[in-house]
Amino acid sequence: MALSAIAAYNGDLKCTATLAGAQTSIETDAKGTPGVFSPTDVLSAALATCTASMIGFVAAQQNLDMTGLSVEVGKEMQQSPASVKTFKVKVVFPKVALDDQMKKRLEGAAKACPVKNSLNPNIEISLEFVY
Repeated sequence: MALSAIAAYNGDLKCTATLAGAQTSIETDAKGTPGVFSPTDVLSAALATCTASMIGFVAAQQNLDMTGLSVEVGKEMQQSPASVKTFKVKVVFPKVALDDQMKKRLEGAAKACPVKNSLNPNIEISLEFVY
């Protein structure tokens, strides 16, 4: 198995994570510190970037430029057990002419996101596509 992340706890609810050789700081939100990511925020970002990348991959195979595509992910937490309850994913496509067949392929790519498919099936994930 390839090593993809190492986390070091620095105290005061702060961690430093090294991801595939690039260093980034991740701080838990237990204190509600503004301007920093919580681990579940990083999970939201992973879902967003994975979804965008999958759409971009399929679009590139068809010589479609998806520059300007945006994926917004909102999350709702639950208290017990402390976990993400819901992700709401909104995919906004750039102004590109897409027929119904291509829309279906791109939506299928979004649904095939490995991050999405790795999440606990108890997490409700809604997908909205805006053309």
